[in-house]
Amino acid sequence: MKRPTAFLELESFALNNNAEGDFNTANGAFALVANTTGERNTATGDSALFSNNTGNRNTAIGNAALGLNTTGTDKTAI
Repeated sequence: MKRPTAFLELESFALNNNAEGDFNTANGAFALVANTTGERNTATGDSALFSNNTGNRNTAIGNAALGLNTTGTDKTAI
């Protein structure tokens, strides 16, 4: 059974590619833009978690914070 998807996108192209990732929050242009199935991520700042694709439970605060993370889990960058 698929869980309900809950996400918040506050700027253009944020969470643009999200397909199945649940409970993500993106605030900033291109924040979490590459995310497809990653869950429980928080990205605040332009391009924060930009390359994240399948990484889970990450927190990125600031311009391009964790921008190169693709699959890393439980990471924090400020």
